Amino acid sequence: MTVLIGTAGWAIAPVHRSAFGNGASALERYASRLNFVEINSSFYRPHQRKTYERWADSVPDRFRFSVKMPKVITHELALERPARPLDAFIEECSGLGPKLGAILVQLPPRLAFDSRTASAFFRQLRARLPLTHLACEPRHKSWLQPAALRVLSRHGISRVGADPSPLGADLLAGGIRYWRLHGSPHIYRSRYTPEFLQSFADHLLRADPGDGLFVVFDNTTQGHALRNALELLPMCLSSRLGDESFSRNATASRKRDRVLSKLALPDEEAAMARDILKTLESEHDELRDLFEKMDKTTERASKGRQELLEKIQAGLLPHATWEEKVFYPAFKDRADRDGLQAHAEAIQEHRAVELRVLPDLQAASPTTTEFAGRAKVLGEFVDHHASEEEKTMFKMARKMFTTQERADMDVEYERWKASPAAKQAINEALHKAAAAAKANPPPA
Repeated sequence: MTVLIGTAGWAIAPVHRSAFGNGASALERYASRLNFVEINSSFYRPHQRKTYERWADSVPDRFRFSVKMPKVITHELALERPARPLDAFIEECSGLGPKLGAILVQLPPRLAFDSRTASAFFRQLRARLPLTHLACEPRHKSWLQPAALRVLSRHGISRVGADPSPLGADLLAGGIRYWRLHGSPHIYRSRYTPEFLQSFADHLLRADPGDGLFVVFDNTTQGHALRNALELLPMCLSSRLGDESFSRNATASRKRDRVLSKLALPDEEAAMARDILKTLESEHDELRDLFEKMDKTTERASKGRQELLEKIQAGLLPHATWEEKVFYPAFKDRADRDGLQAHAEAIQEHRAVELRVLPDLQAASPTTTEFAGRAKVLGEFVDHHASEEEKTMFKMARKMFTTQERADMDVEYERWKASPAAKQAINEALHKAAAAAKANPPPA
């Protein structure tokens, strides 16, 4: 039986390089050891077909890709009337040819199960990809009801096993053949223990293989995903799982395992695996999830709305304050003309949130429809800002700053958030927003 083990993306931190073979690109080096990768960037932006073709040409025949469906289909259209973007997406990722192993459909937390919409969407998807593994990661509890599971089963869609699960679902439930391990107890940051991995490998031995078993480690923020994937691989091989081609290279694998076993990840090496841009992107996603939860609240849930607003402020304000104190000035020092323009726009958007959009929301009572409308405006503003920042500034910053510099920024950010200076900066931002709300009350 084939078990495909990999990570979200194929970046290799310096601390792990000795565990991989040689190659002309990071993907080639990654594929020298692992047989699977999940492409997440497709969720945010399209890739040309020739890009997928180039990726496919750079990996062995046994290697497989999973591609995450664009958010325009899952989040913006909410699975409705998807034909045009769906055709474009499939045309692009079909450049992977037979190395396209799976399509991941991750649904937004607010999207409840609707039988008509779900049936129509998955029918269209399956008709276009009759032989590809299709995996759905729902994040609304209504998708656990029998009617939803029947729709998925009818169209040959496997439900993703996620850890931690936003639905409280069993990670090892029967019928799951695609797992996304985000890190637990701290999502994206925690490392899985050898005991957990061995227990998980034992479960894979008993699981229904279907058209393959897919395991994705997404605890990438501190570099644990690669280590966990490399730890799980020999456990699966020893259980007579995994791709047979790996067994034929057992000597090389054992040699790299010995190298891996020596990686104790002391503090300075763990820091090398960190990346401030991944941390900021992760915080963007956390804010998006909070706003999605806010969208689902009603006027009667005033306490819940207030608690969500406090969580949003607790995530948004330190993030924005530190960007302006450290990241933006460092970026500006190295930016070209386009970078300076992106920097200026980002500062303007921060001011708009600080002096207009956030104060408008703070001035509204959680028991009113105005609060819901203003929360939606703030959520859309933050999502737009985050998306543009990721597409422009972060893309430029990956070329501007070395791996070590990005790791150092990440360590500095973590220390700053725990410092009294951070609390003072946040209180000042809240005071400024409250003063703006009082001085310029929004229209009723």
